[in-house]
Amino acid sequence: MTKEVMDKCSTTFACCTKAFPKEIRKDVYGLYGYIRYLDNIVDGDELVGDIKRLAYNFAYVNKKYEMPKEWKEDFYTSMRMDLDKVHHNDESMLRYCRGSAEVIGLMMAKILGAPEEAYPYAEHLGRAYQIINFVRDFEEDKEKGYSYLQVDRWGQPEIRYLDMFETSLFFGERGLKYLPRKARRPIRYANAMYRWCAKKIRQGNKNPKPNAWVRAWLKFKVLIW
Repeated sequence: MTKEVMDKCSTTFACCTKAFPKEIRKDVYGLYGYIRYLDNIVDGDELVGDIKRLAYNFAYVNKKYEMPKEWKEDFYTSMRMDLDKVHHNDESMLRYCRGSAEVIGLMMAKILGAPEEAYPYAEHLGRAYQIINFVRDFEEDKEKGYSYLQVDRWGQPEIRYLDMFETSLFFGERGLKYLPRKARRPIRYANAMYRWCAKKIRQGNKNPKPNAWVRAWLKFKVLIW
């Protein structure tokens, strides 16, 4: 059930989760399935999955890995922010990123067995992924009444957000050394896809989606790296 939610609601990351070792893949699905379901509720998107089962899986993962209570509190705080459809400035946008992305990076670090030294890097990866999602999904979010980014004279996200993405991604990648070797490849694959999106946006494609050929090429590059 959680895999179905991932495949339908989180296509970029879902492609990467399939590369995680089998023994932790179920826990990754348990984490993200519930998160995506709640995100779809506040966004008014199609709901996929059984909320009771998803909530149970999320609770199980949190208990198994002893996730700190404050991480979950930060996550729910960000979900509540979306209910009000706030027009964010940079300060509130980064505060939203804390609960919607950075703590998810921390939870993933826990699942992957990373030491506490890796946590700042995990936070930066989460922030990087969220910022590029904001830029890529800008028009779609605007139609739903959300405004996460400041815009330029043409009504498009300021280019500096791509710089913020690349800075956070660069720093976050420094933490891959703390992960078990078999857990690094899916993260590198996700980084490659998001970096590809940023490149296409700079070239003028406002909402790039990697097709099967692009995903295969990026996966190949990660494999030979």
